[in-house]
Amino acid sequence: MQKEKPAIEPDRMAAVLAELHLSESFREIRQLPPDLTLLEGKKEYNRILQNHKISISEFRLSYDYYSKHPEDLKDVYQKAIDKISEESAKESQ
Repeated sequence: MQKEKPAIEPDRMAAVLAELHLSESFREIRQLPPDLTLLEGKKEYNRILQNHKISISEFRLSYDYYSKHPEDLKDVYQKAIDKISEESAKESQ
């Protein structure tokens, strides 16, 4: 039996999640009113997904897949953390 696969492969999913989480962090830091935060968040999520050429349905399907496969999700998030750390190190130089 062939193992089920996510619509978005792990490295690509990690890159998207890293950007999404950084975007959320920036919105939280700005302390915008909740309705504006929600509106900006939706726009930013759409922009990030479009930049990666990923549809919302592909993202949801993949996130559902990873949620049902905790070890895979752990690996994806570790890659996302590594990516954020690398970017942070570059900006510090």
